[in-house]
Amino acid sequence: MVEVRAIGHDNTLKIKHEKIDALKAWEKLAATDLFVYHKPKNVYWQAPISEWVKLLKAHGEDKAFSDGKTYVALHTKNFPREPKQVPDGET
Repeated sequence: MVEVRAIGHDNTLKIKHEKIDALKAWEKLAATDLFVYHKPKNVYWQAPISEWVKLLKAHGEDKAFSDGKTYVALHTKNFPREPKQVPDGET
């Protein structure tokens, strides 16, 4: 399974705590990756949830949206692996 998220010009993945918990539960049932697309640079990252969770714990910053929902912010400099370019004609 693959969860798809996108980031914008701030180069930061913003993922709610309950989404992280749900993805960890899914990973117990089947291999689960997180795919993160960065439209401004037309690149993406993809790695198993377990890799993302380690990085979120080590480098993530707890924040809250205006509605009070909490999330973890992770900057692209702390993403797993190098980004891959989206092939021409795929966007």
